[in-house]
Amino acid sequence: MRGTVYTLFERQQNNRGINLEIIKKRLKALKIETPSWGDDDSGTR
Repeated sequence: MRGTVYTLFERQQNNRGINLEIIKKRLKALKIETPSWGDDDSGTR
């Protein structure tokens, strides 16, 4: 994920006061739950 474009993006966000490392840690900790009926392949669709 490190490249010239990402480095520029990271610099722009840092200039705005946004720490991308904190954002990435928060996203990794995010738990998204799906309903139990979404796990099976027996739906009506």
